[in-house]
Formats: sequence, C-alpha cells, structure tokens
Amino acid sequence: MADLDKELSDIRREVIESRNLVIRADNQLKTLHAEVKTVGRRLDEAVLQQRFSSVAAYVLFAVLAVGAGLIVSIVRGSVAAHEHERLTQQLSETAAALEQARAQAASAAAASRSASDVYRTLAEGPVDERLKAVPALARLDQAHLTPLERRALQERVEMTRREVGTAALERGRLASRRGDFASASEELSRFLALEPPEAESLEASFLLGTADARNGRPAEAIPLLSRVMEKDKNPKRREEAMALLSLAFEQTGQPERAAQLARAALEASPDSPWAPAFRSRLAAARRALAAAAADAGGPPAPPGPSAAPTAR
Repeated sequence: MADLDKELSDIRREVIESRNLVIRADNQLKTLHAEVKTVGRRLDEAVLQQRFSSVAAYVLFAVLAVGAGLIVSIVRGSVAAHEHERLTQQLSETAAALEQARAQAASAAAASRSASDVYRTLAEGPVDERLKAVPALARLDQAHLTPLERRALQERVEMTRREVGTAALERGRLASRRGDFASASEELSRFLALEPPEAESLEASFLLGTADARNGRPAEAIPLLSRVMEKDKNPKRREEAMALLSLAFEQTGQPERAAQLARAALEASPDSPWAPAFRSRLAAARRALAAAAADAGGPPAPPGPSAAPTAR
C-alpha cells in the first residue's frame, strides 16, 4: 500500500512536472510568437523606411539633375551672350574699319584729283592761274598722295618758280628802278605768291614794301618792311627799310612807334646815310605827339622809351 502511494505520488509529481513543462513550453511559444511578430513589424518598418529612402534618393537625384541642367543652361546662355556681344563688337569694329578705309580711299582719290588739277594748272595754265596754283598746293592735303605724286608736284612747283618767279622778280626790280611802283607792286606780289627761298623773299619784300610806301599804301608796307628789318642781314637795306617803316608808321597815325623806331636807328647807327631821315621822322613824331597832347588838353608827352628792336 505504501508502495502504491509512493508510485501514485511519483506519478502525480511527474504529471505536475509535465504540466509545468507544458505551461512553460506554451509560455515560451507565446514569447517566441510575440518576438516573431515584433521582428516582423520591425522588418515592415525597415522595408517602409527603405522605400522612403529610395523615394527620397530618387527625388534628390532628380532635383540635382534638374539643378545641374539649369546651371549648365545658364552657363551656356551666358557664354552664348558673351560670344554674341563679342561678335557684335567685332562686326561693329569691322564696319567702322571698312568705313574708315572707304573714307581714306575717297580722300586719297579726292587728293589725287586735286593734285592732278594743280599739276595741270602749273604745267599748262596761264601765268595768273599758275601763280594761284602754288599757294593752292600748300593748302592741299598731301598726306594721301603717293611719294611719286608729291615729288612730281614739288618738281613742278620748283620749275614754275624758276620759269615764272625769276621773270616776275626781274620785272619788279626793273619797275622799282624806273619808279613804276604800281607795276613793281604787281610783279613782286606775284613773285611772293610763289613762296620763294628766304633770300629772294626778303629782297622782294623790301622792294614791294618800298613800292607800297612810295605808292601811298603805308599800311601794306608795314608788315613787309618789318620782316626785312627783323631778318635781313644787309645793313644798308635794313636801314632804308627802317626809314621807310618809320615813315609808314607816321603816315598811318602811329607817331609814337615812328619815334621809337627812329630813335633806335639813330642810337645804333648815328653816322648812317639815313640819319637825317631818322631825325626828320623823330622831329615829326614829336610834333604829332605834342599836337595830340594839346588837343587832349594835357601837357606834351615825350615819346616813350624805345620798343623797336635795336638795329644791328
């Protein structure tokens, strides 16, 4: 009986233990199921997150692609605009250069025609026209002429000066010697219009100034005689020019300048053959200044200090 109770007690214990094992196994199974569900949920979340990441990556790639496209398009547009501006400027410069070349070609053609006309006049025209052509050549723009054209014109001018100028100067000399001051003035004016060399120009200026002074044209004589007085190295001619110039100043109502010039000439050459003429001019200038002072109601004013160049 005792053995039976013992066996029953063992069986009861084993049943209890089996039941506990079953309960424990069921709990473990439930725990495992819960963990499997948790893992499954985490996997779903991971898949969803991966999908979101993929979508975000695609969107970011699309944004970057569009941005890159826009940047490339802007850069290309800027480059194209710069190239268009450069080509436009180059076209404008080319057009300006072409227009300048056309203008230069037109100027060269006009200068060549003018040079041809002047050359033809110098070679074939009458004397008066040839004389007018020489100063016209000085006004001609020779920058557009060829070296050959410039040389031909210069040679023709020299020939005209020799042909026409020498004869005009000689006729002027002869007219001055015989007292025909009108003819001398005409011939010498023609000669000076040819722009002769300095020595011949000074001689012609002296003769023409003398003719004008003795022909009742003192105003025209003043610049000519002043030039002779300043530049001529011939003392006799300079003294005569100074005497005539002093007279021209007196005749044109400039007694003070006449006195200054006469005084300077007397100081430089007191024994000059023209000294009596200078003293006469000085006395006449003093009388004119005294009369002018009397008319003005003031005391006579002596001529001021010499302002004329001292004769050498």
